[in-house]
Amino acid sequence: MDYRKMILAAAMPLYAATLAARAEPASLVRPMMGTGAAGCVVPVAAAPFGMVQLGPDTYFTSSGYHYDHDVIYGFSHTHKSGGGGTDFQDIMFFPVADSAWQRLKVYPDRVGSRFSHEREHVEPGYYRVRLLDSDIEAELTATSRCGMHRYAYPDGAARQLIVDLKHGCQHSTTIFADEDFDTVKVSRLEWVDERTVRGFRISNGWAPEQHVYFYAEFSEPIRSCRFFDRGRSVEGIRELEGTDVRAVLNFGGRDGRPLVARVGISPVSMEGARENLSAEIKGWNFDRVRSSAYSAWNEQLSAVRIEGGEPSRREVFYTSLYYAMLYPMLYSDVTGEYRSSDSKVYRGDFRYFAGVLSLWDTFRAQNPLIAILRPDVTRDLMKTMLEHYRHCGQLPIWTLAGVENMCMIGYHSMPVIADAYSKGIRDFDAEALYEAMKASSDRDTFGYFLKAFRGARHYNRYGYVPCDLEITSVSKTLEYCYDDWCIAQMARMLGREEDYERYIERAGRYRNLFDSSLRFMRGRLSDGSWRTPFDPFLSNHYREGDDFCEGTSWQWTFFVPHDGKGLIDLFGGRELFV
Repeated sequence: MDYRKMILAAAMPLYAATLAARAEPASLVRPMMGTGAAGCVVPVAAAPFGMVQLGPDTYFTSSGYHYDHDVIYGFSHTHKSGGGGTDFQDIMFFPVADSAWQRLKVYPDRVGSRFSHEREHVEPGYYRVRLLDSDIEAELTATSRCGMHRYAYPDGAARQLIVDLKHGCQHSTTIFADEDFDTVKVSRLEWVDERTVRGFRISNGWAPEQHVYFYAEFSEPIRSCRFFDRGRSVEGIRELEGTDVRAVLNFGGRDGRPLVARVGISPVSMEGARENLSAEIKGWNFDRVRSSAYSAWNEQLSAVRIEGGEPSRREVFYTSLYYAMLYPMLYSDVTGEYRSSDSKVYRGDFRYFAGVLSLWDTFRAQNPLIAILRPDVTRDLMKTMLEHYRHCGQLPIWTLAGVENMCMIGYHSMPVIADAYSKGIRDFDAEALYEAMKASSDRDTFGYFLKAFRGARHYNRYGYVPCDLEITSVSKTLEYCYDDWCIAQMARMLGREEDYERYIERAGRYRNLFDSSLRFMRGRLSDGSWRTPFDPFLSNHYREGDDFCEGTSWQWTFFVPHDGKGLIDLFGGRELFV
């Protein structure tokens, strides 16, 4: 008997487990996690906190991708993973190999290709898929502001690429049919020279005015460019502007050599996109950019190291951390220029993080985590918030493509700012930002979302939000109270004791909606009486009588994170609370 073989066989599982425990964090990320069911996740090539999320589109709403679909319609440069609001899917490229495109007079309604998950691969910073109908291998990678494509066509095939500026997310964020739209206001495509095209797409939807500019260079010369205006081929032109602009680029080059495209994106201008490209991708080495993206992700994820435990648990953890490090989304050029919520262009000496800033979703956990792991990102986020206030008169509530959309409730810049300052992140104008906190919390009107009023008018007049004057009144009141508590903490840290007393009083207004006879938070009318009947299990999403935002009284009654003892006392003590 060979005991050495027995010992080796016994040791192998332990050795494999040790290797798995020491695996680099990026190798444990599973970017397909959440792409099925209602996860609303899209597998993209992206850099940490980057502006470009380059990936496949299998439909024209939600994130743009669903695991159960079997057709890809293109690869667009902007996406937003996660539930809730839908938008983006701008600047779509799609390779095609049929020479008939060079003679086509009418653009087809739907262009796409079947694909299989067995021929699909995704990792941090990289996506690859085989398009089964054309046998084209498509690969994508990205930097912060740029995307890079590599397309391997079959031998003898026509090497062509669609650039589609009509394509985009076709549904806005709403539950009302008359608001469910996404419209191209104007787009433009220019064939600049034998290796370059550039253009832009300005649309509306969830972001009322969303600007995306691009500058694309190719590794092979463009032999011809067939433009389509509103679906009809237009001959003899090199540029086209309109609301339905598409083109098919036909390339030369040798069989067997992939076509590589490098694409800069900008919220400001085509020139800004060119400068972003010039700064971030200098050559044609796709594998080098892919490797750099993977290394960047591995470095970021290595901020937290886990030893031992189940491999599946580590995969879930690092995948979640990977998703958390996609946001806030960058929204400024290498020059420092950015487009603010007033649609004007400004220049700063910092990275402007307003591409996706979903504070109602992130103020509890993701923002405080990023403050620990990436204080530099949080510092620039503080500067972003102050600039947003200077241009728009209030701190951000929920921005998409730099634009305030008033999504959800509360004014949750407050906890993010106070948390950052308390963690020692102070390389910004704290006094100015503190004044912005006070001014934003006292605005009578913030705006409207889903046809519902946003503002502190009734909250400050009654000491709570009356349910006969505003929808989701209880949830708003509870969140305003917490945000006011955060302003109070900021006031104390800055030595503003009078302000502290004012906001700590406001933070206690949650008591005004607690019905001690039932021991529940419930809707209260402007005359002081309770809304009846009352059902602690009722949730009636944004409909009449809905006092609780995406939840019930059973859930919202306990949202007093700043004053646990005070809430317990309202219940009559610990025993009754438990």
